[in-house]
Amino acid sequence: MSRFRSGTSTSATRTVRRQAGISLQRDHPVNYIAGLLVDGLAGIPDDHDVLVGDGDLLLLMFHQDGGRARLYLCPGRSGQHRFAGPDAVARFLAAWRNPSCYPLSSLVAAGSPAGPCATYPGDDTWTDTPFADRVVLVGDAAGHNDPIIGQGLSISMRDARIVRDLILAGARQPADFAPYGRERSDRMRTLRLIADVISVAYAEDADNRLARRLFLAEKMASMDAEVSPLLVGSFTGPETVPDHLVNPGILDRIRNA
Repeated sequence: MSRFRSGTSTSATRTVRRQAGISLQRDHPVNYIAGLLVDGLAGIPDDHDVLVGDGDLLLLMFHQDGGRARLYLCPGRSGQHRFAGPDAVARFLAAWRNPSCYPLSSLVAAGSPAGPCATYPGDDTWTDTPFADRVVLVGDAAGHNDPIIGQGLSISMRDARIVRDLILAGARQPADFAPYGRERSDRMRTLRLIADVISVAYAEDADNRLARRLFLAEKMASMDAEVSPLLVGSFTGPETVPDHLVNPGILDRIRNA
C-alpha cells in the first residue's frame, strides 16, 4: 500500500481529495442525530437493542456490555440545535424519560453520561470515482452514509477488502480501481435509499409522523415484497436488494401515508 494514500474524512483527506481532483456529492440532511455514551444501565437487559419512534423523535439504544450503551436521538431538521448547549446532556436524557412504549425508559434516563453529547447531520456524501493517480479513498473519505442506519464500519471494512483484493491482484493504475468505484457507487445508492426510508418514516419533520410509522410497520409485518427486502438489506448487505426495488418512489408513498 506504500504507493497509495487513503483514510477517513478528516481535514487531511479533504486536502487529498482536492489535490486529486475528487469531489464529493452531498444530499441535504432529512434529520439530525444526537448521540451520548451512557453508563449505569446494569438494570436493563442487554440481549436486545432498542428502536422507538415516539412523538417527533426516533430513539435508538445499542448496548456496549457492562451496563454501558450508546444512545441516539434523531429529530427532524428543525431539531438541529435541540440537544446543543451547556445543558444538552440533561435535555438529552430527559427525552429518554418520556417514551411510554418503552417500559424501561426511566432507567435509561437515570444513566450516567460517559462522554459528551454531540449532534451530526443525517446526510449522505459520495463520489463515483473514489480513486485517482496514486490515491484510493475508502470509508468516510470516499463518502459516508446517513448514520441513522449505522453502516459506517461495514462500509469502511468492505471498501478496504475490495481495494486490498484489487492491489493483491496487481492493480496499480487508476483505471485498475474502476471495479471498486462501480461496486461502491451501486452500494451507496442502495444504502442512501434505505437510510432515507427510515429517516422519512421516523424522523423527518411532518404532521403525519404516526401515519408514516404505521405504514412502514405494516409493510414490514406483512413482509411486503417491495419494502421488506429493502430494509432487510441493511442487515444482509445492500447487494441482496434487487435493483428494481432501489426506487425513490417509496419515499413519496411514505410521505403520503
